[in-house]
Amino acid sequence: MESLSFTVERLTFQSPDSDFAIVRVSLDEPKGESATALGELPGVHPGVRVRAKGEWIQHPRYGRQLRVANFAVLEPHDADGVLRYLSSGAVEGLGAALAKKVVDHFQDETIPVLDAAPHRLVEIRGIGKATAEKVRKAWSDHREIREIMLFLQSHGIGPGFAGRIHRRYGADTVRVAKEDPYRMIQEVRGIGFATADALARELGLPPEDPSRLGAGLAHALLEATDRGNLYLPRAPLLRKAEKLLSVEHELIGDELELTVARGDLVGDEDRIYRPEMYACEVEVGRRLRELASARPKLGSTHRSVEDDIAQVGRRQRLDFTERQRAALHQALERKILVVTGGPGTGKTTITVGLIALFGLRGLQVGLAAPTGRAAKRLADASHLRASTIHRMLAFDPESGEFTRNEDRPLSCDVLIVDEASMIDVPLMLHLLRALPRETRLILIGDVDQLPSVGPGTLLKDLIASGVGGVIVLDQIFRQDETSRIVSNAHRINKGEMPELANGHGFYFLSRETPEEIADTVVDLAASRLPKAYDLHPRDEIQVIAPMYRGDAGADRLNERLRDAINPEGKALIRGQREFRVGDKVMQIRNDYNKLIFNGDIGVVAALDGKTLEVRFSESVAEYTSADLDDLTAAYAVSVHKSQGSEFPAVILPVSTQHFVMLQRNLLYTALTRARRLAVIVGTEEAVRLAVQRDQVRRRYSGLRERLAQPDR
Repeated sequence: MESLSFTVERLTFQSPDSDFAIVRVSLDEPKGESATALGELPGVHPGVRVRAKGEWIQHPRYGRQLRVANFAVLEPHDADGVLRYLSSGAVEGLGAALAKKVVDHFQDETIPVLDAAPHRLVEIRGIGKATAEKVRKAWSDHREIREIMLFLQSHGIGPGFAGRIHRRYGADTVRVAKEDPYRMIQEVRGIGFATADALARELGLPPEDPSRLGAGLAHALLEATDRGNLYLPRAPLLRKAEKLLSVEHELIGDELELTVARGDLVGDEDRIYRPEMYACEVEVGRRLRELASARPKLGSTHRSVEDDIAQVGRRQRLDFTERQRAALHQALERKILVVTGGPGTGKTTITVGLIALFGLRGLQVGLAAPTGRAAKRLADASHLRASTIHRMLAFDPESGEFTRNEDRPLSCDVLIVDEASMIDVPLMLHLLRALPRETRLILIGDVDQLPSVGPGTLLKDLIASGVGGVIVLDQIFRQDETSRIVSNAHRINKGEMPELANGHGFYFLSRETPEEIADTVVDLAASRLPKAYDLHPRDEIQVIAPMYRGDAGADRLNERLRDAINPEGKALIRGQREFRVGDKVMQIRNDYNKLIFNGDIGVVAALDGKTLEVRFSESVAEYTSADLDDLTAAYAVSVHKSQGSEFPAVILPVSTQHFVMLQRNLLYTALTRARRLAVIVGTEEAVRLAVQRDQVRRRYSGLRERLAQPDR
């Protein structure tokens, strides 16, 4: 990394929502040479001198650029430097002519006057008290930012985070950093325990300081929540915190007791919860029990249930099996019903039958799914309107709350939710709050797929508790040209090797090295499959990778697939990130303001130097520089991110390089995303490893017990 100094000549681009900037600079060495610098540059204006560390990069379109990693704003060392700063437009109302008058009047005393006696600016003709105050404030802010950035960066905080911290705390930044750096974890976006802890250690905070121990415990529990747990048992939590904090076990145990006593964490017997997760689990358990015990609305009919089922079968041209007939019976008798089954077992058939049966009885049916793509499939199958759960609950960006709740409940007699394995416990809480007591809840999904990305094992807990009815569909019906996708998925789910012979919608291409696997995947997605099957390479083919890293991982494949499928799109470049018009992209965080959610896939429809526009299935969203971290390329996605979606064709690279992620439920879930065509590219050994490894990581959830035991 190179160190150099320069003077900022002009701003080429400044993000309105972050500190990212592109500037044209004049280098000190070689003196006067111009260059372009870019990065997180808070407090940088034309005329400012900067000492920076960074690396030179060669952009294919814009040439040689300096990517700044760290920098410090230097105080102007002479009157010319002050003149450049004051003339830059940084001070409203002070143009180049007045700035020159200031410097001409005070000359070498300009900096001392601005520091200690800014009231003297009124000595200059054309500068009144109001303008003098603006100059004073701008100079003071300039000095404040310079000193704060120098303080934070000298203690290991990069310029991007330093800018966020300064925007949050302003002049109090240094005080907050010294007194309690760990509060930044909750108050500054992107600041996690590692960053706050590094700052605290730089500032000399003792390793055993109570604020550090409490923050470490909270972080260990937050990490557990991010991995799908609603709580951690005391012993695993203490082990994780001890590993993180590197202090004595007893000290952490004592702090845990104090943290629970203060209410910062919740202890329930041996279980330790974050307060919001504890309240969520308890309320979901209570509401599901209350819903299950309420009397169902039967609807208006003079016929028997059997007669209604027979009539639905005739009208819909459906021949129900005994298991499906049992599901229809239970749907009328129970307030909560779970229907689970693998691919090709008739889940769509039973969904259509349920809608028709309730319609025949005059009951209003609502349809929802966790993702936009799943909601569209549900709408296509039922010929009725279906929406995402988030959209159905009507989030209000101003209040930050769902507007469908107990005070304004959903107006349906039956709610059918598809892809229910994706529903986490917090989302179920919001859904239950909006359900009237008399409404039936029917959850349809595949319990053997990956669990929800968010915390909990809702579907498994509900099935195991016995609170609602449960129907398991296990008879395979789909026997068409894609039958080998279905049969192989079921073989994998039972721990058997799939049939690797090619045909009937399923293909296995043997490739040994990750490089060979990646080459074949790119060729298949960009050329061979589109030509052979008349598929759109971006919209109808999805690469699903077990891991992000490596030559055959999603990150590298996305770069190669973009260049192969969309090489000429107009580009927006921010640091190392690039988006092109026509790119396939995915939202990776819930954005309730845009009503775009984690896993939603869209296409970049337009962009300019500052924003880009993405077209999703149900809406169009605009992204500024500050939002770009919420988007990633989606030519290749992880198995988790593919949940809730189906694609005409799926390409699945599998390599022993992906050993950690080769699991049975990952392979099963990925294969079941394919509707017409599935191609596995890799080694037979990698497939065998995935099939044999059924080591599903345990998730800690107390919901099953709360459902089964009313006193919990």
